[in-house]
Amino acid sequence: MWGSNYYTWVFTAINTMLTANTGIFVSMGENLFRALATIMLVWFGIKMALGAGEFYAGMQFSRFASLVMMIAFGFAMINYYNTPIPGIGVDFHHLVINQAEYLSNTISHDMLDTIASRVSAFEGAIEPPGATLDFWTYFDYWAIILLLSLAQAVAMVVALFGVIAAAVCVLVGPVFIPFFIVPQLDWLFWGWFRAFIQYAFYQVIAAAVVYIIGNALTGFIDLYHGQSIPVGQQGALLAPLFIVIVASIYVLIKVPTLTSHIFSGAGGAGASEMLNFLGSRKA
Repeated sequence: MWGSNYYTWVFTAINTMLTANTGIFVSMGENLFRALATIMLVWFGIKMALGAGEFYAGMQFSRFASLVMMIAFGFAMINYYNTPIPGIGVDFHHLVINQAEYLSNTISHDMLDTIASRVSAFEGAIEPPGATLDFWTYFDYWAIILLLSLAQAVAMVVALFGVIAAAVCVLVGPVFIPFFIVPQLDWLFWGWFRAFIQYAFYQVIAAAVVYIIGNALTGFIDLYHGQSIPVGQQGALLAPLFIVIVASIYVLIKVPTLTSHIFSGAGGAGASEMLNFLGSRKA
């Protein structure tokens, strides 16, 4: 199927990019981490030395132990970012990616194959018009084909966007991990980590949406009990199919927003936005 081909090509390009460039970013991140860790330790020692004459002067071992533990966690993340963690056998960034892929495959083994197979089955069930001069016969047939193709194209774009975005987060991750140990700059690390988790689980949300849409399309075919959809009934089928396809496209387009809402705790993707979406299409 063409869905599998595009999916394979994109994954090949992503693997090539990560293989060629991840080492550079990891090396840069390691150098940055060593520099920041050295600065943090020296700064801690200077503060302890300058405060030696104060009433509550002392080593403040708990703060020092906290700093050492934070540096140890940061070192583990950057050192095993692209190298299997001993005892686990998986590197740091795959701890997130693998879980998202497992959940996505549990829902739908291959998002693009799922929607492509359902659309192909639907198109195969539509009886093509024969030699006729009736304009509306051709209009109904090609309108259904175009609607199905549009839904398939949007599904492909949405699915691949999440995969590409997660790959970019994986690539630049080593640059942000060192800031984990700097209290005033740790928002850089947590911002990247939240984005990484969000885009990694983006494919899970997309797989669930594609699965629902695929079953909805299958429901139309089941109405005819495996028989071809005759030319005379395609006009009556066009209106409900149009509603389902437009709703499906809207939901697919809103997958990034839905994912963001799930991870941020928001909830505003209601019917009013869909009406605005339809109104903008008419305008």
